[in-house]
Amino acid sequence: MQHFIKNIILGLVLSVFLFNTNAAKLKSVNYRGSPAISLKGTIRKGDSIYLYNALKQVGYSKHGYKILLLDSPGGLVNEAMLVGDIIRKEKIHTVIPSGAKCASACGSVIFLSGALRTIEYGGLLGQHTCYNRKGANKKCNHSIVEYAMRNIGDPGPVKTFIQTQPQEMVWFTREDADGWGLTKYLGETESKFMRSEPRVLSALGGKPKAQKAWRLDFFGDGFRAFHRTWRDDKKDGEVSLYCFESEPGDLFIDLQIQGNPKVIHQTITDVGIITDANIGFVPERAVYYHGDYLTYRLKIPKKYVLPILQEVDKLLVVGSLGDIDKPTNKDLIYKNYLKGSRKNLIFAANHCANDPSTLNKFGY
Repeated sequence: MQHFIKNIILGLVLSVFLFNTNAAKLKSVNYRGSPAISLKGTIRKGDSIYLYNALKQVGYSKHGYKILLLDSPGGLVNEAMLVGDIIRKEKIHTVIPSGAKCASACGSVIFLSGALRTIEYGGLLGQHTCYNRKGANKKCNHSIVEYAMRNIGDPGPVKTFIQTQPQEMVWFTREDADGWGLTKYLGETESKFMRSEPRVLSALGGKPKAQKAWRLDFFGDGFRAFHRTWRDDKKDGEVSLYCFESEPGDLFIDLQIQGNPKVIHQTITDVGIITDANIGFVPERAVYYHGDYLTYRLKIPKKYVLPILQEVDKLLVVGSLGDIDKPTNKDLIYKNYLKGSRKNLIFAANHCANDPSTLNKFGY
């Protein structure tokens, strides 16, 4: 009888968390083939309780984390910190989906509390100052900076951007957030990727360089390993490795180049792969246009899949401007180092995308 009553009470709590119009709306959803919780709307008093109950009911994703999708203009900072405490304790992966905005207390507190923190292409993170009826609230800003220090270590970017006037908002795209060190991807620990702030270095007149480490990100309902060859925050020159369940045994490498896609396609005559293990080939390829980016999708022959995953250290993707068999210093060369990232590469090879409908409009 006690068990029955307990279930009735739990059902009432869940009905409140799903349908309470005075709080942020929390809903159990399917995200890229995995269970997740979606949080939408303004953060109000009591939302931390609703989220706690919701997270107890949701399962883990394929990568071992529970996922919280964020789309909120912000709200009560103190309540957002209670929400953040739960997220940090439960080691949640916070995601701003494509088309969503996570601003103010959502962006400065809740998003940054995630053990993993990622923004999809087309998602936005927003920051501005705390405020009350009298204007900017310095005490609140100080609390947010201290809270950010516990979450991401160096609170510099948060401290800088919460000075923005309350009627304004600084918006961060995926690349912006990566560039200010606000995101954290799956596999960073395994590949020894160091938290990077290339935008800070650029602002100081420096020339940030890319790390050798590969990281992991969602790819449809699977995962891809990716390496940014120019800078840690730039999609231009990004190389990805992934697979499809519908093509067992095959691996694919994507190369993204920024610019006018038609001009790039006309300029680059061929694309080849060269390695330090006496493996070199011109793969089958497909070409995709995404806004001001061109993507080459390269298919790795089956006989080279295991050597690339297990033996190759240095892998060059070459965009030839002339004869692919006679490379010159004018060719575009994208250098990738695999040795320290094998665990991530193999993870991607074992977590192929199954359902093409889960790919977003940017191809991921």
